[in-house]
Amino acid sequence: MKTLSLFSIFLIVSIISFSQSVSPSVIATAGNYAENGNVAISYTVGQTITATLTNGGTLTQGFQQNSYTIVEIPEQSSQEFSVNIYPVPATNEVTVEFNNNNFQGNAKIAIIDELGRTLSEKTVNTSVTKVSLNGLAESYYFLKVSYQGSFKTYKIQKINQ
Repeated sequence: MKTLSLFSIFLIVSIISFSQSVSPSVIATAGNYAENGNVAISYTVGQTITATLTNGGTLTQGFQQNSYTIVEIPEQSSQEFSVNIYPVPATNEVTVEFNNNNFQGNAKIAIIDELGRTLSEKTVNTSVTKVSLNGLAESYYFLKVSYQGSFKTYKIQKINQ
């Protein structure tokens, strides 16, 4: 009987006191809020969890989720191009071959190291050209090919034999 009474009291107290007040606060590593007239901006840095709860209102926790604006990014109008690069791995040079039947020249080929530094760059006016790797250490490099406003980047390996 005592257990039933305690359970009933616990049940009644929990039903009556089932309410929660949540103040709009954020726990984050950094952030700020600024307001000027009718414009307000806020940001936070370092939040790892997001959640949106709805029960008579909306509580948004985590990243700033006030509104989303979807912007369409149009595709570039430049023509796609296709390139073959061989041999990989290479010792002294690689051959770059444009597969476009209507290759018009004025393409640029750059060799870039792993730190993002441009080591060499040249303009190409033929559909097949050789790019020298002489003077480069044995390593991985990026070959950036730019043509008619588009570019593609390829990873190549230089080896010593």
